[in-house]
Formats: sequence, C-alpha cells, structure tokens
Amino acid sequence: MIKRLWQRAFDREHFVTEMPLNRQGEGLPVYEFHFQCINGPRGDVIGAAHWRS
Repeated sequence: MIKRLWQRAFDREHFVTEMPLNRQGEGLPVYEFHFQCINGPRGDVIGAAHWRS
C-alpha cells in the first residue's frame, strides 16, 4: 500500500488520504496523510513529500 501511495504522489500534484495508524484500528484515531509532488525549476518531477495531520 505504501508503494501505491508514493506512486500516486509522483503522478499527481497533491492528494490527501485518511487512515488509522494500526490495522486493527477500531477506536483508534484516523489521521490525514498529505502527499505533495516536488517539481524542479523546469517543471519536471524531482521528488515527493508527505506529512500527517
């Protein structure tokens, strides 16, 4: 799943997904994970970043 999220980060400018931090997550808080594509000076994709809120 992590590999798919990173691939989506490289394919899109920005996206947000929500998920619990534990697979057995009943009653656990759900976190938002933000992914952002990073572009170089010529507009080419040079990386991606993510953060949790």
